[in-house]
Amino acid sequence: MANAVTRKAGAWLAYGLACCLTCGCATHSDERLIKDEISRGLAERFHTMSIPIGDVEIMSGLSSQMENSDAAHKRFKAEYLEFLKYLDSKRLVNLTEQSQTGLDAIRRMGARTITITPTEKALAARDAKLSSSDYLMLPMGSCSVDEIIRAAPYQAAQLSRAEEYRLVLGTYRLTLNRFGESLDSSAKPAKHRFRFRAVLRFDPFAKRYTFQYADWGDLEKDDWATHNVE
Repeated sequence: MANAVTRKAGAWLAYGLACCLTCGCATHSDERLIKDEISRGLAERFHTMSIPIGDVEIMSGLSSQMENSDAAHKRFKAEYLEFLKYLDSKRLVNLTEQSQTGLDAIRRMGARTITITPTEKALAARDAKLSSSDYLMLPMGSCSVDEIIRAAPYQAAQLSRAEEYRLVLGTYRLTLNRFGESLDSSAKPAKHRFRFRAVLRFDPFAKRYTFQYADWGDLEKDDWATHNVE
């Protein structure tokens, strides 16, 4: 990783100068663009509920121990059924389990097929642009980056060496929408402030930053809730 170039949000001028010296990257004028892109990415990645549509396969307990969930093919570990029951309790979906013979159950190693039908409540809360024929995407609120603590050039094994990336650390605030409040009506405002570390791809020609992936965590805890960033 290249040298860290800033420690405080107010030091973006130093950030720009240091980056330009090492790799010719952005100046402090990009702070708003970076904040907006990270806010969008965090909201979509961590604060948008994803509901599968149609048939999903729930693995047996044994299979769940040996295999990972496969969201692309709507095949999930056994504990995912608890999430589906939660959605049903919130009147977001109707669940119907498909019947199967004993022989089928043996052949499928105990896997079950559940048909998920979204309710009008779920359809009304969906984001049409983010949703697809396989998944409804329900935003729970909007994110706003409060402070950039540190930003530096970044590289990792899974990233293209031909592209430029930035690792940005800071804090952000989640503002729940009506749908989010309906799921978490007792939450206090302080509960919705978090820290993040986000990886952005930087296009030096278009002067554009694109959110790649991130982690989020509680401000009062040392560890991260997710571990996507190396």
